[in-house]
Order: sequence, then C-alpha cells, then structure tokens
Amino acid sequence: MFKRWLILMAATLVLEFAAGAYLTKLVQNNQPIYEVCKEYLNTLPDTWTKASDTYYRAKCDLENPMSDQSRALNWQNKQNTNIGYIMVTFMATLGVFLLSFVARWLFVGRLW
Repeated sequence: MFKRWLILMAATLVLEFAAGAYLTKLVQNNQPIYEVCKEYLNTLPDTWTKASDTYYRAKCDLENPMSDQSRALNWQNKQNTNIGYIMVTFMATLGVFLLSFVARWLFVGRLW
C-alpha cells in the first residue's frame, strides 16, 4: 500500500512541476509585445501626441483595457498567480511526500 502511495505522490509532483514549467514558458513567450511597443515608441518624433495615434492606442496604451499590451499584461498577471498557486501546491505535496517517509520510518522502522 505504501508503494502505491509513493507512486501517486511522485506522479502528482511530476504533473505539478510540468504544469508550472509550461505556464512559466507561456509567460516568457508573451514578452514580444513589450519589445514591439518599445521599438515603436523609440521611433516616434518629438512632436508626437497620443490622441492622434491609433496604432499606439490599439497596441501599446496601458490605459486602454482593450489594447494588446494591456491585455497581455493582465494575462501575464493571471498566469503568474496560477504559477504561484501551483508552486504552493508543489511544496505542500512535497512536504506530504517527505512526511510519509518520516512516518513510515517512525512506525515501521524502515523506509520501504
């Protein structure tokens, strides 16, 4: 029975690690919108005004909740929250995994 428990806990740890790594990779791949906006803003003349620039308002304006950069930032914040939850769950599962070994050692006198 203990071996089944260890297999279940190990599989849970692997799934949690894979989910965290996948979401981290998704967040890292979302960075190009920031680079596009930074390059665009660097090419603007000194006489530029925000009100007349439809590209800026659609792509880079953080005050516009429907701009690409604003939506990307909101998505990234949600994914960072999910990554935090997964890491907390991973740590809790790892703690239960280690406590299982300690309990087995204390009650039975062996680890396997």
